[in-house]
Amino acid sequence: MSEFKIGVFCNGGTHVTEVLASARQKYPHANLCAILPPSFELTPNRADGVDRIVRTDRDNYTVRDVKAGIRLIRQIRKERFDLFVVLFDSMQLNVLGGLSGARSVECWDNANVIHRLPRSPEGVVRRLLVRRLKGFMRWCFLELLMWVTQKKGPDLRRKEDSFMESSFLEDDPSKY
Repeated sequence: MSEFKIGVFCNGGTHVTEVLASARQKYPHANLCAILPPSFELTPNRADGVDRIVRTDRDNYTVRDVKAGIRLIRQIRKERFDLFVVLFDSMQLNVLGGLSGARSVECWDNANVIHRLPRSPEGVVRRLLVRRLKGFMRWCFLELLMWVTQKKGPDLRRKEDSFMESSFLEDDPSKY
């Protein structure tokens, strides 16, 4: 049986050390690979437990530069990871995880919180749409709740303005 391979896509973040240490602790016999941009350096104390470091072509990838994105995806797929870990729950990293070809894709927001991500691009799109719909439904609920429970009362802005004006008017200039 081949060795279990873990790829951690380290695109910055302050919790890289905790995630790498947690991955090593959770999978002590796995082959742990850190995927790093060129400007990101792992100091020896941060790289403790990392078996291999793979460098990407550039620091930032955008949707506009499709060729660079395809090169990154090919580089990750070539490694054939069993587990691919991203550090942030963003749309771009969700798509990268879905295209990584790994058997399992997870998002480790910090060393303790783990979200399992879909393995296919269709699953990623479905997850993102559901998340967007849930957010919209929460917003609608809060707006409706505020509208239903709204009481007719004094306008606080006018009250403050009138308070400031009245406090100046109440002072008798002869006191000074």
